[in-house]
Amino acid sequence: MFQLRALFVVLLALASGCTTVRVPEAKQQAEISALAKKLSELSPLVNTNEAAQAADAAIRYPLQLARTYHATPPAVINNIFINISQGDFSNILINMKRT
Repeated sequence: MFQLRALFVVLLALASGCTTVRVPEAKQQAEISALAKKLSELSPLVNTNEAAQAADAAIRYPLQLARTYHATPPAVINNIFINISQGDFSNILINMKRT
């Protein structure tokens, strides 16, 4: 059983590339600007500085968490790695058959 689990992990690692989420700074800034603009347009009462801070946090913080916890895209692969490390391999196979 351990050999099957190890083989499965290796195959998933090769398939996913084991890369963490990296978004170029220019793309992050473009997404932040677009989100800040949309937030500001919600109401004339919205403070543009607060909209910019909220947009910055909404875009950058999830990327920071992904780097900190070594998340691998797509999320399904990351969840499989987490479940394998917790020894919950049987539920992974059951859930994979359902989808």
